[in-house]
Amino acid sequence: MDDSENIEEELRIQNERSRPPKMLTSDAFLQPILALRKAQELEVVPPTATISHAIGRMQARRIGAILVVQDGKLAGIVTERDILLKVTGAKTDVGENPVSTVMTPNPEYLMLDDQVAYLLNAMRVGGFRHVPIVNDKLEPLFVVSLRDVLAFIVDNFPEEVINIPSRPFRGTPNEYGG
Repeated sequence: MDDSENIEEELRIQNERSRPPKMLTSDAFLQPILALRKAQELEVVPPTATISHAIGRMQARRIGAILVVQDGKLAGIVTERDILLKVTGAKTDVGENPVSTVMTPNPEYLMLDDQVAYLLNAMRVGGFRHVPIVNDKLEPLFVVSLRDVLAFIVDNFPEEVINIPSRPFRGTPNEYGG
């Protein structure tokens, strides 16, 4: 590196340090849920599908929830938690019993234009990791997962999260935080 490159690098570092720190403000949570939408095919099953079929679809897609749809409308949701609490260890024949026996019927849902704040509220207060998003006819559009919310937050701080070392520093901090 020559002197001009060193000076440019020092100026860049000083400029970065002089900027006010980024803050996640409430404005981010006023955005519509549409801001969280990811291009992923919706996975649904009818209430008559076997538990085994629903589990297989969840495993194949590596997703934590599948929507149960009847007559084109949201009827329920089956999550990995439902499988763990209602199927694992129970004397349930997953190859014979319908998914309707383990689904959460009439789950809470939100719509595309609802604000992200309502999604966070539903997840925190309701203890949900997955929230169905429907249209005005209650037809499912997609599912927002806790992973999607985390990605939304990280997207607001890409440099601060993506550019840190893979392991945290656990020594004595110096003036630069490392």
